Amino acid sequence: MENMDIKSIKQNFVELLAQLLENKIDRNTAAKLMRKQISLGSILELQDKLLTYSHFALNVLDYEYCTTTDSELLYLLECLEGKREYSDEARWEFILNSKEPITKLTPTIKGQKLNLEDYDRYTPEKFEYYNGYVFGDKITTCKLISLLMVNVGIEAVIKLAPKAMWEEALKNYK
Repeated sequence: MENMDIKSIKQNFVELLAQLLENKIDRNTAAKLMRKQISLGSILELQDKLLTYSHFALNVLDYEYCTTTDSELLYLLECLEGKREYSDEARWEFILNSKEPITKLTPTIKGQKLNLEDYDRYTPEKFEYYNGYVFGDKITTCKLISLLMVNVGIEAVIKLAPKAMWEEALKNYK
C-alpha cells in the first residue's frame, strides 16, 4: 500500500463512514475495507488528530468488545466532511449528548454482579491519565462509571454527593 495524501484519506474515510451509517455495509466489512484501503503509516506521517482517531475508531469495529457508537462515527463523518471542527472535547460532548447510550449497561437500584464479558468490554486496559481524565478520555471514564454504577447500584452512587447536587443535575438534564 503506497502513501496517500490527506485528501484521498479523508475521501476514503467519508465513503466508508457514510456507507456504514446508511447500513450499506456492516461494521466488520468497514473495518476490513479501511485496513485494506488506508495505510496507518500514511496517517501517522500526516500527524493529523482527526485522521488518526478516525483510523483507530474504524479499526476496532470488528473487535469482539468494540464499544464505538454510531454517534461517535457520525461525529467523525461530520468533521471529515468539514461540517464540524474536530476536537476531543467536542467529540466527547457530541457522544455524551446523543440519544444513543454509550454502553448497553443499565444500572439497578441495588446493583448486580458483573459478567466477565461486560467487565472486559467496559474496563480500560490500564490507568492512563490523558488531558485531565484518569482512564484515557472522558468517554472511557464515563463507560467505567457506568460499569461501576451497574455493579454497586444507584442507592450506593447517590450517597457520593449531596442531595442538592443531584437535584441541580437533574434540573439541568436534557
